[in-house]
Amino acid sequence: MKPLPSKDELHKLFEYRDGQLWWREHRRGRKMDVPAGCLEPNGYIRICICGKTRFGAHRLIYAMFFYDPGNLDIDHIDGNRSNNMIENLRAVNRYVNNQNLRTALSNNKSNLLGVGFSKQTGKFRSRIIINKKEKYLGLFNTPEEAHSAYINAKRKHHEGCTI
Repeated sequence: MKPLPSKDELHKLFEYRDGQLWWREHRRGRKMDVPAGCLEPNGYIRICICGKTRFGAHRLIYAMFFYDPGNLDIDHIDGNRSNNMIENLRAVNRYVNNQNLRTALSNNKSNLLGVGFSKQTGKFRSRIIINKKEKYLGLFNTPEEAHSAYINAKRKHHEGCTI
């Protein structure tokens, strides 16, 4: 991770208002009446400082209020990558951050977390990773039933889960 500017530098550069950063000074190419940064296709807001270094707004905001998280991830508790309200941000390790996943990965054909299809049985299977080990949750008639089993296990076993 790129080192972030110090807390003092961040407070000199930005004003925090309602989950967004606003530039404190007008410079060429910077508008003062709009929030700093750009919304990227992946949902994160990125801010360019000194013309070249791009940072996630969530990391800058967290560092302004608390500390430079270093190699820790800044997790959006509600899963919304553009909701940078300070109450919605927490510093966690990658393992815990992944436990707060709310949508299926792009290679998941069911589009539901924890659900796959078993060609052998013609049913939907559910499984979860707990302490880096896969746990089989069972076979179900519908993808919704398999997903429900996964969500229940996730709430019970994933400390990072906020669903």
